[in-house]
Amino acid sequence: GIFSHRRKMILFGMACMALGNLAGAVSHREAILLITRFFEGMGYLVTAVATPAIIAHMASPMDFRLAIGVWGCFMAVGMSLIMLMSPMIIAHFVWRGLWFFNAMIVIVIAFMIQKMTGRPKGPAEPVEPQTDSSCRDPMRAM
Repeated sequence: GIFSHRRKMILFGMACMALGNLAGAVSHREAILLITRFFEGMGYLVTAVATPAIIAHMASPMDFRLAIGVWGCFMAVGMSLIMLMSPMIIAHFVWRGLWFFNAMIVIVIAFMIQKMTGRPKGPAEPVEPQTDSSCRDPMRAM
C-alpha cells in the first residue's frame, strides 16, 4: 500500500544521505565530494517529500496539526543544532568528523523510523465490503 511505499522511500532517502555522508568523509578529491553531496541532497529530497504522508497516516486526527507543525520545524531545528555543534566536532575531528557524525545521526534516525513505522495502524489497502455472489454476478441470481 501507500504506507509501505512511502516508508520504503523514506528509508531509501536516509540510506542515500548516510552513504553520501560516509563517502564524502573519506573522499580526497573535490569532484568526489561534490558527487557525494549530490547523493546526500537527493536522499534529503526523497525523505522530505515522503515523510508528511507517513505522519498523516500515523497521527491521530486530534494530533495531526501538531505532528505536521513539528515536522515543519525540522529544518530550522536541525540547522540550528548542527551550527551549534559543528565547531566542537570540527575542533576534535576536523571536517571529516562532521560528515561521519551526520552519517551516524541519519543511521540512528533511520533505525528509529524502521522501528516506529513497522506496522501501520489500519489496513494498508482498503478492504472491500463482503457481498454475496448474487451481487457480483447478477446472472447467477436468476
